[in-house]
Amino acid sequence: MIHNLTKLARTWPFRIRHLAFKLWRCTSRHDLNMREQRLCRILSCRPEVSHIKTRSSLKRIRPIAGSFLLIAGCTNSLWIGLSTAYVPSQRHALPGRRESALAGGVAMMWPNVARAESQADQLDPIFYNGFSTNNTWPKYIGEFARIEDGLFGMGKKPYPTFNWQPFGTRGNTTGTSLAYPAWLEGTWEVQYKYEGRHFPNGEEVGRALSAAGVNPGSILRVPDVTKESKANWRFRKDSSGRCRADWEYTIPSILKSFVEAEILDVGQAETPDGTGLSIAYKQPSEPERKHATLAWLASKTWQDPKAKTFLSMEWQRQRGKVKAGASDVYGYKIYTSLRSRNKDDIIGLFRVASFLQPFDASFEAAKGQPAAIWDFSLFLKRVPTAVA
Repeated sequence: MIHNLTKLARTWPFRIRHLAFKLWRCTSRHDLNMREQRLCRILSCRPEVSHIKTRSSLKRIRPIAGSFLLIAGCTNSLWIGLSTAYVPSQRHALPGRRESALAGGVAMMWPNVARAESQADQLDPIFYNGFSTNNTWPKYIGEFARIEDGLFGMGKKPYPTFNWQPFGTRGNTTGTSLAYPAWLEGTWEVQYKYEGRHFPNGEEVGRALSAAGVNPGSILRVPDVTKESKANWRFRKDSSGRCRADWEYTIPSILKSFVEAEILDVGQAETPDGTGLSIAYKQPSEPERKHATLAWLASKTWQDPKAKTFLSMEWQRQRGKVKAGASDVYGYKIYTSLRSRNKDDIIGLFRVASFLQPFDASFEAAKGQPAAIWDFSLFLKRVPTAVA
């Protein structure tokens, strides 16, 4: 039976195998025989799982019980996936797509899950071995933690603690003082894959007047939080030799990609928060001209040069009305984690945590935490110099 399961497991997509491995681990003995160890290696897609530590009092149950749970788990995953595929309106209503054990079935059935297994295996690069060569992390690493809402509320874990204050290092409010690793220099085609949305204090607070992301264009770095798209990022070395983001190229590219905007003007302008990026644009469906400014209030960065990994947090203030009746001030934090796989290939995660403004009626109900959190995974491919 184990031999047959091993052959069958080789044909399963990565996310089914990952779910099956979690269920198997809860029902298996510590002293696995050779065939059982081989099956576990295939399910987990990692060679180091041959020495499995049990985490359940069921460790004496024979593998046949584990096999039953594997089938049940996969059936559950298929049912959830089909219901999502045939009801498009529910696609973004799911509590999240980066779930634990049982909720892995939801993540398995994403419509755009065409990724190599090696990419899926490192989709959450922070907590995989090798992101930090000496396992030293910045104090704010908890804000990058994966959020698990569970399936229909089951298995939900407490939200990480997100803080708007104290601010990080204050620099140039145009964002040009934010330093990036040298391996990011150049132009990159960035594919955004939607990972989920989270409302720490309920959907009513998450859709409050000053909650960034509710209205298209209220987060310039990802103007439509329900859309998966591709845009170009560009990084250049300055006179000091440090790598900086070219925001006057990158943000217009993001707007064109996510909301099909026609860029009318981009440059720098004075704002109540200091000199910031200014951009004017029009959308095909809306004839009026829109204008927004973006100021970098503060930032924090961390990198491991040996592992070629990078983390950044950016405090941003966006001003400009994106819709009649909407707020004209938004405050949010941008979280970016990147991992270079080779000189032309980078994977990572992108998170936006939207904080309400003091004038908002739901400000007290937010309890100092984000009203809404939006998560994306990132896949960066270098654009050849001749094309860029």
